[in-house]
Amino acid sequence: GDSMLTSGLHVPLKRNLKRVFANAAVDVEGHPGTGLAKPKFFNWSKKLSEYQKKSHYDLILVFLGTNDAQNFLFNHRVHKFASKNWDSVYADRALSLIEQACGMADHVVWMGQLPMKDSEFDSKMKHIDELLSKTLQDHKCSSFMPALHWVEGDDGGFASIKPVPHSRTLATSSAKAKTEQVQIRSVDGIHFSLVGARHYSRLLAEQIAESIKKESKTDAKADATTGAKMKEETKEAHEKVTSDVSRESISDANL
Repeated sequence: GDSMLTSGLHVPLKRNLKRVFANAAVDVEGHPGTGLAKPKFFNWSKKLSEYQKKSHYDLILVFLGTNDAQNFLFNHRVHKFASKNWDSVYADRALSLIEQACGMADHVVWMGQLPMKDSEFDSKMKHIDELLSKTLQDHKCSSFMPALHWVEGDDGGFASIKPVPHSRTLATSSAKAKTEQVQIRSVDGIHFSLVGARHYSRLLAEQIAESIKKESKTDAKADATTGAKMKEETKEAHEKVTSDVSRESISDANL
């Protein structure tokens, strides 16, 4: 991921993923200022290939896109952000990275952007989210996960302060409600505060675990249905063969 991961989210997220997935091994690779818009500056496909030799992963989470709301050069032409050509090239790059990740993991989840304080920047992030959501809609091993609603304000947009479970370490608290109002986003209106990262990572890890659990149940149900169907087809085929053999035996006896 980019700085949305490395600015404070990666440490509590790693801890919470180990909690919900029974002390699983978690690798973190984060590089601020990176994305898919300028692969010559930082090539995520090349970086990902370094992990292909290490092991096969159960899950890969992708935190990219925050730095991609910009024009880029492709095939000697400048493509304006959110133009038809920009969308096409960006979707191809995202899909290529996802395909590569799918070759080394059972499932890949591309994490959606947080609501941003600046309305223009927020609109650009929403465009990238919509494009990625559409691109990965029917992909076989990956999915797009929007930012959790917890991080949103009452209007569904940016929220700087949110109520969280009561803690000794934070100032404005309400003992009666056992929650306190805390600053969950940094002053730049983009990243998490350390407190916000801690609470969001807990909820995010639990949501990921729940999603995988539901997916596993769906796959198991599909496998069971397929297995029952195959069993029935095998039974029917066996009965047909037995019937054919019996008819041949009767014919031989008549001869």
